[in-house]
Amino acid sequence: MGKNRKFGLKINSLRDTYTVTTDLTWQQYFRLVLYNLVRTKAIRLIFSFVTCIAVLDSVLNIAVPGKNGVNLLEALAPIMLAPLVLFLFFSGLGLLSAVYVSKYKAQLIKGITYKFTHWGMERTGQASDAS
Repeated sequence: MGKNRKFGLKINSLRDTYTVTTDLTWQQYFRLVLYNLVRTKAIRLIFSFVTCIAVLDSVLNIAVPGKNGVNLLEALAPIMLAPLVLFLFFSGLGLLSAVYVSKYKAQLIKGITYKFTHWGMERTGQASDAS
């Protein structure tokens, strides 16, 4: 029987059932929210759209200068600031959701047991059971 150091799992290669128990902290849940933020297709579409609008704005600022001429820093700042502001906004929402879930809905992230068999996965916890 071997032991996986990263997750603390005891794995017996002759068994057909593997059980994993999780107790997430709010920091771990927040990292999961950030990970899913990057992987979500709708969020990536929003980031792409906002970045394209920022690039178009910068190109138009350079192509059609105002009375004072072109300030390159002022023209190129939206390209970097727009995605940064969006990321900070979604990260703030993720942080608020992580704190809320850990404080008021702790049963959703603590004491969850996943049981893997050849039939599939079974999730059991205080608040919900799923298989």
